Order: sequence, then C-alpha cells, then structure tokens
Amino acid sequence: MSAADLSFKLRTAGVTDISNVKRAVFEQNGQLTIIMKDEENIKYPVVLDGKINTDELEMIGRDPEWVEARLKEQDLDISDIYLANYINGKVVAYTY
Repeated sequence: MSAADLSFKLRTAGVTDISNVKRAVFEQNGQLTIIMKDEENIKYPVVLDGKINTDELEMIGRDPEWVEARLKEQDLDISDIYLANYINGKVVAYTY
C-alpha cells in the first residue's frame, strides 16, 4: 500500500495524526482496521489454517515456540489447528 493510499484511508477513518495510531491492519477485504493508542487491541488469531500468525505473537510478546508448547500441552499439533486465539493468557484452539 502506498503512503498516499494509507494517508487517504486514515483520513476517511477520521485519523488526523498518524502518531496516535497504535496499529493498523490491512484486512483481506481491502479495509483498514485502525487501533488508536488509547484503545484496547483487537485480538487476532495466533494460528490460522495450521500456520502461526507471527504478527499477532509479536503484539503479545510471544514466539512460535511458545504457541507450539501451549498446543502440545493440549496434545495438539499446529497442523491440526484451524483457528487458535490467545484469550485471558491461554491459547484456545479449534481443530479442523
């Protein structure tokens, strides 16, 4: 996404100062999800379709090994996971 496109999307969302943006996520449908510094983070899955979401892990201060260990505690393998979220300090996983 170009800087001009980002600037336009921020303006249309009412954001006048980019320094107030904590996180902006370009969604698959082309929309931009914006989280301001004074807002709580939106929780994104830590695993999608058997693949670790490293961007979300970075936001919560964890690494892929941590996710794999939490899944192993539940007798689950990453390749079996359809969707897993980080909720209240725990990895909640849903298999295929």
